[in-house]
Amino acid sequence: MTFVSLGNISEMVFEVHSTALHCLRIFSTRLKQYQNITTLNVSPSLPRAFDVIAITETHLDGSISDNFLYIDGMKLFRRDRTKCKGGACIMYCAEYLRTTHRRDLASTDLEIIWAEIKFPTTSALFSVIYRSELECPNFFEDIYGVFEKAWMKSDSIILLGDFNCDLQGIESKIGSEIQPKTRRLLTLFQPFGMQNIVNMPTRITPGSSTLIDLIVTTKPDRANQP
Repeated sequence: MTFVSLGNISEMVFEVHSTALHCLRIFSTRLKQYQNITTLNVSPSLPRAFDVIAITETHLDGSISDNFLYIDGMKLFRRDRTKCKGGACIMYCAEYLRTTHRRDLASTDLEIIWAEIKFPTTSALFSVIYRSELECPNFFEDIYGVFEKAWMKSDSIILLGDFNCDLQGIESKIGSEIQPKTRRLLTLFQPFGMQNIVNMPTRITPGSSTLIDLIVTTKPDRANQP
C-alpha cells in the first residue's frame, strides 16, 4: 500500500501481507481550513491512481447527497457531522476490492469510518478518524472500546486521519514536554501495538508546524519509504 497524507505529503509503502502478493495505494488528506468538500475538484486521474481515498474535515451533512460525491469506479462511505458545522469524514474504496462497511465498529459519538478489505488469505481493517474536542469531548474514553472490538476482528489495522495531537519530534521529548492529549493518544495506542509511521509535519503555518495527520498501524514493520 502507498499512503499519501497531506498537509505536507508523506508516502508509505505497506504490504498487505508478508509475501507482498497484493499492494494497495492509499490517499489520505485533510481539507484546508474553511474548505468544503463540495469545492474540492477531484482530478480524473485520482481514482485511477489510488485504491482507497480518505478525507477528513469534509464539512458534510445531510444536505449533500451521495450522488454529488460519486466517483466513478469507487465505493463511497461517509460519516457526516451531526452536532455543529465542520468536521466529518469520507472514504472511497475501489470497486474491485472486496470491501465491507463495518458499521458494527462505528460509534454515534465518534467521527469515524471503518471498512474491512478482504484478500485471498487475509483481511485488514481501515479506519478514517477525525478527532474533534467539540464534537467528541470524551474521544479517548470512547474510542478505546472501539479499538478493542476492532482488534478482536483483525490484527491488521490501519488508521488514517486528523487526530489533533501533535506528534512532531515526540521521540526526543520527555515528561512535561509532551502535551497531555498527545500522551493520552500514545497511551491509547500502546495496548494494541499501534504505531504512527509519519514523521514529517503535516500542518505548516507561517509561525508553526505540527504533525497531527497520522497513519497508524499495527504492522509498522511492513511500512517502508517508496
